[in-house]
Amino acid sequence: MKKTGVILSLTILIVLCAASFCFAEPLKLEDTYPRDGYGNAAIDNFGIKLYFNQDVINKENEEANKKCFVVKDDKGKKVPTMVIYSDKEEGMLMVLADMTSKDLKIKQDCEYTLTVSGDFTAASGETLGEDVNIKIKTLNQAKASKINVIMMVVMMVGMIFFGRQTDKKQEEKKQADEKVNPYKVAKETGKSVEEIVEAENKKKEKKAAAEAKKAKKEAEYEDDDDEEEEIQENPYAKHVKQRARAVRPSENSYVAKRDADRKRKEAAMRSRGTTHPKKSGGKKKKK
Repeated sequence: MKKTGVILSLTILIVLCAASFCFAEPLKLEDTYPRDGYGNAAIDNFGIKLYFNQDVINKENEEANKKCFVVKDDKGKKVPTMVIYSDKEEGMLMVLADMTSKDLKIKQDCEYTLTVSGDFTAASGETLGEDVNIKIKTLNQAKASKINVIMMVVMMVGMIFFGRQTDKKQEEKKQADEKVNPYKVAKETGKSVEEIVEAENKKKEKKAAAEAKKAKKEAEYEDDDDEEEEIQENPYAKHVKQRARAVRPSENSYVAKRDADRKRKEAAMRSRGTTHPKKSGGKKKKK
């Protein structure tokens, strides 16, 4: 019985191990960023992200895996690179241009090819099996700059055009409001022409009064701003202005009272027949 149990346990163990190897997914490259055929890759910080379906971090295979990534330009010149593994995202690594290398020169509007060797090994020890090529093209910065300039010019022209159209519509609306045909309005509303003209005049007067009030208020604000600037420049100006404001009303009332008294005396003299009271009471000449 014991011998039969041992044989049965070994058989189950062998079956389970074989099943795990049968159902295990082989190592493969699932995705890249940028993807193969991308045509606007940046020159600065040039690099490609690779996403594998298995964990690829293995200290034992790290040095050997560095040689499995090769980047070449359209003329076959090798680009110095560095491989960085991600600790946060399983199966992801980045192949970047080595910015510390003096031989590095990423050209614009140039096609670069990244070749991942089939000898690349995952943490499990499984290899990729076959080479994978990813081709990307760098951005043509001169062309992109021209496109940006053209777009800016088009936007500015559009803004100017629509701004003029808006101003034109507002001006037409303003002219339409100012030019009212009383006969047409009388026909539409059934009111008399005189009523319409009178209402329009009142409307214009009200509008003119509102504009005058607005202009006066703006002028007062400007005066206040000027006064504030003067006070900031000369703190004694505030006291001088307050004194002037206090003196002007009294001076004006005194002048007005003096003129009124003078006019009243002149009127009284004219009613008596003379405007020189001192001469009228003088001594008579001797004969």
